[in-house]
Amino acid sequence: MLWKLSGRLIGWVSLIFFSAALSADLYEHFLHASLNNAFMVAAGDWAAWFNGSVYILLALEILGLSVGALLLGGTIQTRSTLQRVDGKPGGATRLLSMPSGIGIPNRISE
Repeated sequence: MLWKLSGRLIGWVSLIFFSAALSADLYEHFLHASLNNAFMVAAGDWAAWFNGSVYILLALEILGLSVGALLLGGTIQTRSTLQRVDGKPGGATRLLSMPSGIGIPNRISE
């Protein structure tokens, strides 16, 4: 069976999952005083590998949050244009939001 989820749903699931994973990781490996704390690991051959894996895990969780945010950010569509402001010297302009479906003019009307 082939099916497709919307990008918005995938973005929310990604944000929720990676937020939970990141908060658990930060607590377990950086805040909680235990043997799994990256700053309290006993010296040994595996300590560098453990610390490296903790930072790689942290980077992957941040990457997952970024992908989720990008998927959600892609759903917001705005269209804007510059228009002349009445009564301002020197031909001042301001940024105005345009309703969806209205094209952006090629030049500012005089």
